[in-house]
Amino acid sequence: MDGYSPVIFYDFGDYVRTLCGDDAEQLTQFETLLEQVVPYKAHTEKYFTAACGPLPIERYSGITTSAPSTNSLASSYSQTSWYLATH
Repeated sequence: MDGYSPVIFYDFGDYVRTLCGDDAEQLTQFETLLEQVVPYKAHTEKYFTAACGPLPIERYSGITTSAPSTNSLASSYSQTSWYLATH
């Protein structure tokens, strides 16, 4: 989603769809909840990154997540106050 290599940011809906794999029931439950949590979504056709320029938006759930990542730019993630408070 971000143009970095390796990736730092993921579309949350796409991330969960990948985790659900072939579990259609779990995916349906997630998508139902996601529609309730994010009732309105809109985006431009493309977004701009300094690393890659304009990139097409292929998946958009209205929520982005940044974990997990192996990108060195995210290496101090586990030391942030948010991470320490929530893990």
